[in-house]
Amino acid sequence: AGLKDGGAILTWGNFLWRNLLPATIGNIIGGALMVGGMYWFIYLRPSWTGRGPVGGMPLTDNSSK
Repeated sequence: AGLKDGGAILTWGNFLWRNLLPATIGNIIGGALMVGGMYWFIYLRPSWTGRGPVGGMPLTDNSSK
């Protein structure tokens, strides 16, 4: 359908600069934010009670005192 009107300009340069590079940068940024955000949410966020990380072991052992 579009070939009679000239069609798209398919070159390696267009593929790299208009497709591969933006997709790669988006995947790197999106992956870092999504995976980093999930790790923070699961392991590092403060608990709602204010007593330290959620589900973590205490940093000091006060049971022997």
